[in-house]
Amino acid sequence: MLHDFGIAGDDAAELLDGFANRFNIDIESFAVIDFREQFGDEGGLDERLAVPFVVAAIIGVLFEEGWGVPKAWAFAFGAVIMLIVVAAVFYCKRRWWHREEQEPITVADLINAANAGRWVSREEADRWIAP
Repeated sequence: MLHDFGIAGDDAAELLDGFANRFNIDIESFAVIDFREQFGDEGGLDERLAVPFVVAAIIGVLFEEGWGVPKAWAFAFGAVIMLIVVAAVFYCKRRWWHREEQEPITVADLINAANAGRWVSREEADRWIAP
């Protein structure tokens, strides 16, 4: 739904809440959905991205104050370090901390939930269809 309709963050939670109320679906059954992975954040920056900027600022100040490096050079060096840190964090996250992705929620998943009155896994839904 995120990629097809652009529904993210709080909007997705409101949509699923309204959907559950409209079709009398047990809202607790949605607990198996990883909302952050399925729908992401509703905009804004991730607060973890502030860390490299702080590191770059500290490095810049250290170079300027500690070694008398001109401010422009200190800032440039800090920015390069920041880009390296950001690239390393994203690389490591994808490489080592990557969780197994959930399959995206589809309209068919919502139809199955409406029919069952609760969230239904794809495996369970497939058993309904296949004899």
